[in-house]
Amino acid sequence: VTGWRLVAVATVHLKLSLYLLQPFVQLLDIILQILNIVLQIFDQGKNSFWARLIQSKDLLLCQFF
Repeated sequence: VTGWRLVAVATVHLKLSLYLLQPFVQLLDIILQILNIVLQIFDQGKNSFWARLIQSKDLLLCQFF
């Protein structure tokens, strides 16, 4: 029972810290979108490092929000 309680508390703390970090995450998202547009202008396309980073970040955020 104690282990589950610890997991629950950790989850709440994680969600709370993510909620507090949300403005920074949105700012990061805007920066990454701008970078992605810049890279598309330079014709790097979807296989670029930044495009993969943006996709993985979106997948990560979808699990929490």
